[in-house]
Amino acid sequence: MKNHYLLQLLIAVCAVLLPVSALADSPVRGKVTDKNGEPLAGTMVYEQGTSNGTMTDVDGQYSFTVSSDDAVLTFSTLGFKEYSVSLAGRAVVNVTLEEDTETLDEVVIVGYGVQKRGTLTGSVASINTEKLTSAPTDNLTNMLGGKLPGLVSRQTSGVPGDNEAQIYIRGVSTTGTSAPLVLVDGVEREYSNLDPSEIANITILKDAASAAVYGVKGANGVILVTTKRGDVQKTSVTYNGAVTLSQNADMITLLDGPEYAYWHNLASEMDGVALEYSPEEIEYIRNGGDPQGIFANTDWLDLIFKKVAVGHNHNVSVTGGNEKVRYFVGGSFLDQDGIIDNVWFKRYNLRSNIDINITDRLTLKLDVSGRIEDRHQPGVSAGSSDPTASLDNGGADYGYKNIVFYAISARPTVSPQLEDGTYLGYYNPLIARDQSGFNDKNNSYVQTSATIEYRIPGVEGLVAKGLFSYDFQNAQQKYLTLPYTQATPTYGSRNDDGLLNMTYGPSPHHPTGVNKLTETHTFFRRFTYQLMLNYAHTFGKHDVGADLVWEQSGTRTRTFSASKQDFAITEIPDLDFSTEVTPNSVTGSHADTGRQGLLLRANYAYDSRYLVQASVRGDWSAKFRAGKRLGIFPAVSLGWRLSEEPFMSGTRHILDNLKIRASWGQLGNDAISDFLYVQGIALSQNPDVVINGVPSQSLSTTSVPDRDISWEKTTTYNIGADFSLWQGKLSFEGDAFYKVTTDILQSQSGQQPPSIGGNYASIINGGIVDVRGFELMLGHSNRAGDFIYNISANMSFARNRYVSTNDSENIPSWQSKIGQPLGGVLGYVSDGLYQTEEQVAILPKYGDVKQGDIILKDLNGDGKITAEDMTWIAGSQIPEIMFGLNFDFAWKGIDFSMFFQGAANTDIMLCGNYSALGFSNGTYYTQAFKWGSNPPKYLVEGSWTPDHTDASYPRLTLNPSTSNTLASDFWKRDASYLRLKNLQIGYTIPARLTKKFFVQNLRVYFNASNVFTISALSKMGIDPEAPSVNNGYYPQQRVFSMGINLSF
Repeated sequence: MKNHYLLQLLIAVCAVLLPVSALADSPVRGKVTDKNGEPLAGTMVYEQGTSNGTMTDVDGQYSFTVSSDDAVLTFSTLGFKEYSVSLAGRAVVNVTLEEDTETLDEVVIVGYGVQKRGTLTGSVASINTEKLTSAPTDNLTNMLGGKLPGLVSRQTSGVPGDNEAQIYIRGVSTTGTSAPLVLVDGVEREYSNLDPSEIANITILKDAASAAVYGVKGANGVILVTTKRGDVQKTSVTYNGAVTLSQNADMITLLDGPEYAYWHNLASEMDGVALEYSPEEIEYIRNGGDPQGIFANTDWLDLIFKKVAVGHNHNVSVTGGNEKVRYFVGGSFLDQDGIIDNVWFKRYNLRSNIDINITDRLTLKLDVSGRIEDRHQPGVSAGSSDPTASLDNGGADYGYKNIVFYAISARPTVSPQLEDGTYLGYYNPLIARDQSGFNDKNNSYVQTSATIEYRIPGVEGLVAKGLFSYDFQNAQQKYLTLPYTQATPTYGSRNDDGLLNMTYGPSPHHPTGVNKLTETHTFFRRFTYQLMLNYAHTFGKHDVGADLVWEQSGTRTRTFSASKQDFAITEIPDLDFSTEVTPNSVTGSHADTGRQGLLLRANYAYDSRYLVQASVRGDWSAKFRAGKRLGIFPAVSLGWRLSEEPFMSGTRHILDNLKIRASWGQLGNDAISDFLYVQGIALSQNPDVVINGVPSQSLSTTSVPDRDISWEKTTTYNIGADFSLWQGKLSFEGDAFYKVTTDILQSQSGQQPPSIGGNYASIINGGIVDVRGFELMLGHSNRAGDFIYNISANMSFARNRYVSTNDSENIPSWQSKIGQPLGGVLGYVSDGLYQTEEQVAILPKYGDVKQGDIILKDLNGDGKITAEDMTWIAGSQIPEIMFGLNFDFAWKGIDFSMFFQGAANTDIMLCGNYSALGFSNGTYYTQAFKWGSNPPKYLVEGSWTPDHTDASYPRLTLNPSTSNTLASDFWKRDASYLRLKNLQIGYTIPARLTKKFFVQNLRVYFNASNVFTISALSKMGIDPEAPSVNNGYYPQQRVFSMGINLSF
């Protein structure tokens, strides 16, 4: 090899500097080559049991002195199998190393089977168990972002047990559901709460050639999760355990008590109204001493958030087997406290995977897994990740009101409690946390599958398989809401005794003042049948394969819910303890779904150089009427391994693999409600007609059916290239793709004039969306003696846009969705702040404005600001670019790793995405002192005042003008970030010490997650992955853990 590495030089220097005292009088020399006789430069040669060693030169030659003439030499270089040999008195030892083809021969999980990585023609990415188990986590989805090119993730909440990341493959390509299809061991299942110790591999199928085998559900990409199985080995027991300490990663910085009083008074002064805080009251706030006990300097966030939350997780697995039976049995337990008291999550996992060779040709696989999840929160929820749950459109359920919301709503100038125990403040997070009731959720899962494989005699390579899977889930929720009473001071209003007047009222989360218990039970069942014929055989230079798969699956869901209220005793929360049924609270529903599919796939390779694969799948869906149910989804892919061509033989000492590939395919989507092709009938909840003198419930028709509704179709084009150099030391994978979705299943709601009166189909096939992008992955790994390192980076880019929509034709061109990204925000264009009275007088405006308010542009030129001046002002919060950087180092028993995750081309709206219609944005992060709330520091310190006209934010006021509260690009921020997602250092105790205690491997480690984030939002205390409406966001957690890995 002609290539030189810096590390090779370092090792050579180390070899020269080896202590002379360690050397004896037994010189040895030789040459190291590959199977073609090419010299292997940079091969490490060392004497076992000593520090003696050297490295081959550019001609593969080596020489050094060993301690004895019967020493054992070990030869090691990346890309070749390690080899050891005894000198046995020889002075010359020439060695031919065997190429380690593990990378090219590595088996990759694909749809309904496996393929060697070297012969893949589709776009596939995978990650193995070592990367998954490197850090403790309570949700698997939070470990994937940035680790697999093409996969985009957003974690919008840190609530234990409810912190699942949103996952997208190659972005969003439809207006409906964009979630990828997830299969665990070949069966559609939920995977986020699997324990990472159960998993062997996760693979994502990105292009149509890879995902089209799943037809109906593969349009958004496919995630294949493969769990661990037994092997032919002695029984091995493994234990992994960790203790975790969690704290808030990012949290908004609010005003303290004295600051609040100062800025509130200044806002009052600018508004020309009486000051709310007197000098005496400000002194009470700053130093205490209020005789009434009301005024104080209270840090509500500090009161509700613990310094750290403690958690622990443990898992034990037993693996082993012989030629007849192989097994993997594992169990785990996770216990995670929330950063808020009275919030926790517990999970119990159990799995058994058994493989039985009944005969030499017949194999049976029996898989059983179970999981129990327990979640607990107060009656007022811990936090919200819903970007539509705003202050101004919360609705009757007050869904936006949660404990974190209460903490940022409460004034920091008020004491939490009076001496008599009365809680102060309309939004008091302490009483909401401790006395609002509880919300308990218990989910239990049992998942079973049996697979039988038979290698058919007489036809080599022909295998028949059958799979049957039956899964069931029971979900139970018990939700008790308890009213409570708190006192709210009436600021600026005192009685004859000089005391501040108080208002006593019911809790804001339950204004009726009546306790209520709701119980909900959901029973879910899923069955899957698969029959397969797989054929694979090699005829000389011809590799041929074919698969025939028939699949049928179905689900059944039953839900029942009931509520009672006005309990005399709430200490025993049971429906029997109340006789007052909440009106219209007893409900029930059921839904059955079914689907069939037939797949034919064939692949061919000539001399491992020319590769082709083609497939066609037909799916029948009950979501459409007879005659529309069948969808046909074809795909084809080609590959050319240039590295195997004779004209490339001169590069084989450098080039291990070079492959180019291309694919085309179509996939489908039927993600709509059932029975939209028939006329629906609704029964009124209460009697509303009189028939023969009897009050009766009436029947009414629902929306008009669409008998022509059918499949949404996605066509994907993909080109890619893979190469690796210097026995795998350097590797690259790249893909470029174009994806177009047609006949999108989308709603017509709001698209027709009121005169039609709802006489149109609610869902139709209409609209086109396309996505274009690319993915890159670059990796470098090497070994220099005991020092091993691996550096890899990947980046994904996916940009979508509307090509055609069913929008009304009379909308202004600047409001058209055509060319705009999905998830974009409609609002007003700003033009700075009003600075002079002249600007206020002559510029178009919306409502009453003053100096320091936001100027909105009049796009249609009619001299006023109306809804027609709205346009697309921001893109989606789903990033167009996602990337990851991974560093792994190991030296002797020490290992160290860092993983950086990042995203770019993503926007966040401080005013919230729900303001797409231009309504009041309603967030505390854009309106200081809204409803008396505590504003962020940046909002008041950067606000416009007559003495601070070069301001970042509008004028300081208690009553902002409408132009300040409308959705506009003034509130748009760049949400790009770089996050040190994970850092770990570990040490493996030498085996010579652990084996004395019958321990095969013992490793201890320290791990930190969400260590730091670099973002323009960081100085504001806003997490870039937070939902756009930040009222009540439960922050992501920074987690520190100490753990142990043990096997024997």
